[in-house]
Amino acid sequence: MKGFGNLFLLALLIIVSPNISVQAASPDFAAIDAYVAAQAEAANIPGLAIGIVRDGEVVHTAGFGVAGPSGAPVTPGTPFVIGSVSKGFTALAIMQLVEQGKIDLDAPVQTYLPWFTLADPQAASQITLRHLLNQNSGLGYNDGTRPMWDRPGEFTLEARLRQLSDLSLRRAPGTDFEYSNFNYMLLGAVVEAVSGQTYGEYVADHIFAPLGMSAAAQAAGLAAPHRWWFGFPASVDAPYLADALPAGFLIASAEDMARYLSFQQSGSPAVLSPESLAALHESCIPSGGGNEYCFGWVRGPFGGRTALYHEGAAEGYYSVVALDPASGWGVVVLSNVNGMIAAPAKDIAVALLDHLADGTPLTVSRRFGLTYAVVDAVLLALTGLMVFSLVRLPRWGEKLRAGRPRGVGGWTGKVVLPILSEFILPYVAWVFLPQGAGFPMWKVFFVFQPDLVAWLFLMAGLFVLRGLLRAGLAFAALKP
Repeated sequence: MKGFGNLFLLALLIIVSPNISVQAASPDFAAIDAYVAAQAEAANIPGLAIGIVRDGEVVHTAGFGVAGPSGAPVTPGTPFVIGSVSKGFTALAIMQLVEQGKIDLDAPVQTYLPWFTLADPQAASQITLRHLLNQNSGLGYNDGTRPMWDRPGEFTLEARLRQLSDLSLRRAPGTDFEYSNFNYMLLGAVVEAVSGQTYGEYVADHIFAPLGMSAAAQAAGLAAPHRWWFGFPASVDAPYLADALPAGFLIASAEDMARYLSFQQSGSPAVLSPESLAALHESCIPSGGGNEYCFGWVRGPFGGRTALYHEGAAEGYYSVVALDPASGWGVVVLSNVNGMIAAPAKDIAVALLDHLADGTPLTVSRRFGLTYAVVDAVLLALTGLMVFSLVRLPRWGEKLRAGRPRGVGGWTGKVVLPILSEFILPYVAWVFLPQGAGFPMWKVFFVFQPDLVAWLFLMAGLFVLRGLLRAGLAFAALKP
């Protein structure tokens, strides 16, 4: 009980005094857990789990917060949707099949998927598996959002990929990097075609089972997804996109992912040869921002070091895995909330890896709360100004009645422009931006940041209302 009391006091001190730092020559996992608990609370994360590995050994796992409305606590065994961290498993499955002589990375995708085509069949024939792994096939990021907005969860993997037949590439295969979920969905289809199993069955049998991972096939106990509404988490009934499984919808726990990371460090159990495992981490191309994209991994700056890492975002979930080859440490953070404004779970992962690698003090950040306090204050002020302007709008009509406009300039400045200007924001939000994006951007943004999208549409509607009221007031004031 004395140890528990000390842990409680430490956690309380961290919460009350965010500038208190935790630092130790060797990891103090009780202090680390206290920091994570305090940081998760400060960032309004409902549930979160972590795993820590070193030199191929799982050394710590822990769960924090609640998994869902029932109040069940998150444990290291609680399953989460891991988002695009799934891509690393798809790349691993491909490399297993390469080792078995069933796949050639430089062969065209059509060698294994004869039905695959694009709007330009010649371009489709030039895409290789290596292009897909390195995300330089020419397929676009926006195109890869389609599973999120086009009848989400209703297609099989093959049926979804057959929709690419009318899609044009953004650039020639093998040229520049552009991240697209379709790249890894195509790789998942190749796994199915070559192995004779569904993608989920293959990963469960050849990766999860040998590595001692159990949560992939367990929907029971899945952490409930959440989205932030103005900084406060709210549960969401998020669809499960089975067609996007190879790109972002595997399910795993912190315990599972810690075992996965320990394999990535040690190569044990030997589900892949050392040479092929090295290829996963070293077959990289520049991807911008000082980063490189490898086979399902990103190599680049991660806090104070260069790490192998990958983030995963799905509706209501955010995950990150990171390995520091120099120090031998690795971390995984899984959470059941996601948004576009901030990624506090990634901040936790960065802080943990820095602390483990070089003793950087763990300091609870209040940035999430401050960010949303500013955002909410700005939105509230803008909304208040709109309401105030609506209340005072009749005075505008009275001014028109008192001083009728004269000439073209008068009518334009006093009547036409004030009315037309009210429709600029609605046009930009409802017509111009979606057309320029080339995909239903507001549907996708609503998945991750519903509060800001809902507020923007509300404001656009109020602008239309104000424009119509101006027109009515002008007619009433200026009628003969």
